[in-house]
Amino acid sequence: MSNVKLRLPPKRATSLKQVLALKDPPAGGLGWHALIQEGLPTKSLYSVAKAIGVSDRYLSNFLGIDLDGIDPVTTLGPTESDLLFSVARAYTRAVTRLGTEQAGLWLVTPEKALGNRPPIDALRSRVGTEYVSGLINQMR
Repeated sequence: MSNVKLRLPPKRATSLKQVLALKDPPAGGLGWHALIQEGLPTKSLYSVAKAIGVSDRYLSNFLGIDLDGIDPVTTLGPTESDLLFSVARAYTRAVTRLGTEQAGLWLVTPEKALGNRPPIDALRSRVGTEYVSGLINQMR
């Protein structure tokens, strides 16, 4: 036997609970709505960034948040929480079609069907989110 230890890449989160770093996620839709209105914990921002493979700064800029001004023990506002939830949900849905590495890459890579914009950009509106959802549904 060899004494060589393989270093496997860290496992990425794949469920909404994991991606958003929630201990007790809501059971259903209205629970998610209430949580988003109360504000997701700040740690969710860092967890989502890690899951999709982008920097904390990239994701905070996307959300319109000054990373330097974030208090790690507070919650995000409802608007930022809603957008972060949309990103996490799109990622977890894409993971089921593409796998963890490819799902994160797909979210931030320009997509021809979106006018050469990355899918993450389309998540800024309800219409764009529905369009991204349709693209995910079409994946094999």
